[in-house]
Amino acid sequence: MAVRNIPLKFDANVDFINSFTFLVSKKSQSLVIFLNGEYENKIAVSSVSKTSWKKTHNSLKEELESKAVSNDHINLILDTLDNNGEVILSNIDGNSNDTSRMSDNPYEDREMSKEWVVTEIDKAKEENKNISFEDWRDGLLKRHAILKQVTERHFPHAWDGIDFTLSVLRILNIDECTLPFAGIILARSGGNKTLSSGMLIPLPYVYYTRKFTAKAFVSHNTAVTAKDLEKIDMLPKIRFKMLLTPELAPIFSANEDELLETIGIITSVLDGKGYTSDSGAHGQRGYFGNYMFVWVGATVDIPYRVHKLLSSLGPKLYCFRLPHIDPSDEEVEYGMNEKFEAKRREVQEAIINYLVWFETCPLLMEDPETRLPKIKWDSSRDDPAARKHVVKLVRLLGKLRCHVEIWSQRQPGAHEYSEYGYAIPNPEDPTRAATSLYNLTRGCALKLGRFYITIEDIHLAIKVALSTASQERIAVLDLLIKKKGGAITISTIANALSMSKSTALKTMTELEAVGIAALETVSVGGNDTKQIQLQNEFNWLYQEEFLKLRGDYSPVDQSKYDMEYLKDPKIEAFWSKYGELEVASGNGIVDDKKLNELLNESSGIFTGPIEIEILIKKMIQSGEICHGIQGYSRGKSKTISDNEGAKEEGV
Repeated sequence: MAVRNIPLKFDANVDFINSFTFLVSKKSQSLVIFLNGEYENKIAVSSVSKTSWKKTHNSLKEELESKAVSNDHINLILDTLDNNGEVILSNIDGNSNDTSRMSDNPYEDREMSKEWVVTEIDKAKEENKNISFEDWRDGLLKRHAILKQVTERHFPHAWDGIDFTLSVLRILNIDECTLPFAGIILARSGGNKTLSSGMLIPLPYVYYTRKFTAKAFVSHNTAVTAKDLEKIDMLPKIRFKMLLTPELAPIFSANEDELLETIGIITSVLDGKGYTSDSGAHGQRGYFGNYMFVWVGATVDIPYRVHKLLSSLGPKLYCFRLPHIDPSDEEVEYGMNEKFEAKRREVQEAIINYLVWFETCPLLMEDPETRLPKIKWDSSRDDPAARKHVVKLVRLLGKLRCHVEIWSQRQPGAHEYSEYGYAIPNPEDPTRAATSLYNLTRGCALKLGRFYITIEDIHLAIKVALSTASQERIAVLDLLIKKKGGAITISTIANALSMSKSTALKTMTELEAVGIAALETVSVGGNDTKQIQLQNEFNWLYQEEFLKLRGDYSPVDQSKYDMEYLKDPKIEAFWSKYGELEVASGNGIVDDKKLNELLNESSGIFTGPIEIEILIKKMIQSGEICHGIQGYSRGKSKTISDNEGAKEEGV
């Protein structure tokens, strides 16, 4: 088998790695490893896939396991090859005449390495060393606009994720900002979450990894000597950088014991003061001091049990759910175009062009400790209204992600979703979260060339506050906001969100327990059921000022609710006429005969009295309105005592 040496660009000071010989076979498209030393010169041969590094990774792992290589050694060998994937592929392709300039990162573009970006930054600084702040900001805004335009043209729904990632990155450039920020992008499969963050890989301030364990921050690997451990510790590598992890599902899907340990380590690292740990193999190891970094990860969703652990250990992770948007047929067809890589590269070039220009800011000064370009923040110019919104959002967030123990109080013969009890909640102190959301807002402002926040910078903090909790809580809260102070029954929630009534009531109980909403038992259509309504403290969530700032952002799919309750012209006509009579009555009671008459006069909307009767019955059954002796009133009837039990209406 004709083979030739692979010029691995790896500073392998770990002794057992240096004892191995790595070769590549172009003819068989395979990787050959001579396992010298303790493995008695065994030879491991594994195929190399040009299109999927994951297949190469898995194939080699299986081969090493078959050769009885220890798990610790397998992990270090795989890490070595992951760091040199591009070199391996270039030798397989036979197009590498000079591998000394190749990137350490197998996922980084070959033409757009970190070294190239650094060179471009130095060149831009030299060419614009006398630029004024005004001219610099004009150039920044121009490049930002081009970036957004290019992104929305090629990937219409990826902009929110890119915008979030860039804002988190800019936190690194705020002077005297030492609190780490960790943001997790959540989106359904194929929802552009990886695309959004992956564009920043070539940046020199970015540390990228597809897979890691929490123990990698400070390693106690018994296969590595004590003097070599510092070379593989992850914490020093991410210090004063952005950590990018495109897939966190393996971490969040671990068993309970591993998950508890992982969340505990991550929580400690996110204090920004370093991390130390003890083991029988290496004693106490770790780092202490200013270990500030920012982190953007991605996954489909965070399981409920993870939210529970985060709340118990100290919630320091913030979620950003990409808007739930179903692409049009035209967008799906456009996405079928095979020029994906060309489109992706054009967006990335726009991002790098924008980021390189940012480095030319005349107000940036290199920090002697972090070696990062920093800008002095002028908090005296912050918009007071924006700061007040941050405080409101933090108050909401503290309750929204607060864990509370609940349990079923089902009585014999009653429905399984009839009643839940709950313990006293223990919400977080808002101070730290306020700092984190303020820093994110500052990053959003600095991204646009400002060193003070305005009301326009609040949009990301709003989206994070409406995202950082279980999907069920987020969805029910969003329904309550859309109701604008009105009550929603358990049936409406279950039908609109396609969840079971048991889950709906459990979520409703949680929102009552943490103080976001009021839960009560009401009579609907002659039967007892549960309904929920926002507490007055959070009425600002559906007021015009906040809704304008929020825009059309929707963290979860509520198309079914929108279609059935918000966009139906019959529903709109009903509430229009109902509102007229409600105001005229002076006491909130609507005469049933007058309502029928007005609805009958709605030309072209209803086919006749029968359709109106069916609609009114539906509104009563869903709890939207109640029918009493005097007429109709909005869905808020007298609460039935808990010991009477609750029966769900037969809808």
